[in-house]
Amino acid sequence: MLNGYSRSKMNFIRMGLGVVATIALLSAACGGSDSATARPVALENVTSFDGFPILWLGSSYDSDGDGVGDMPLSVARPEQSDALVGPDGSVIRPATSSFGLGYGACDIATGRDSCTIPISISLYPVNATPDLAEEVQSGATRNVRGVDAVVFGEGELWIETGDVTMSISVQGGTPDERLTKATRVANSLEGANAKARAKGITKTSNFVPQDHNADGTANP
Repeated sequence: MLNGYSRSKMNFIRMGLGVVATIALLSAACGGSDSATARPVALENVTSFDGFPILWLGSSYDSDGDGVGDMPLSVARPEQSDALVGPDGSVIRPATSSFGLGYGACDIATGRDSCTIPISISLYPVNATPDLAEEVQSGATRNVRGVDAVVFGEGELWIETGDVTMSISVQGGTPDERLTKATRVANSLEGANAKARAKGITKTSNFVPQDHNADGTANP
């Protein structure tokens, strides 16, 4: 099991682009100990990343709305997937970068070597083309900050902002409750690195490219 996902569910999601690796690293963030204490993460891992725009929840996330960050940043790491090459040498899927963020900590159950981190955010370059499962491609959508976010799995979100693509998964509760939590996470995201700040991505801005209007229409 990877980050609380069964292998059958991983086959269902099939997001490609190193998602399996990202989920593995988010799971492993709490590994190696039965303690729920999250290990410190160097914020520079996020703020200095120059591959593509990164959105985050800051150094900690206020999950209960009391104004105090109670879920510290516990995972922040770039990943690189290898290119998938066919027998004739043609590139079926190019090598692609991704970036995994995790918030909060988890307890490792006796007999297991990992646990499910409370909040997982996987980010990808805007020009990436994931091999999405049919149910993700045709899933229900909801408007999140000006774009149609796809709802999949048990309340997860797949969001293509025009500047960066991401998936958001929040643990705990029914699928509807998890979706509410994931939407709140999406509404709390802001630019973390220079490329995101250059796009003007703040907590109050819509998820539309800088060359588009707030309603998503092109602004030549």
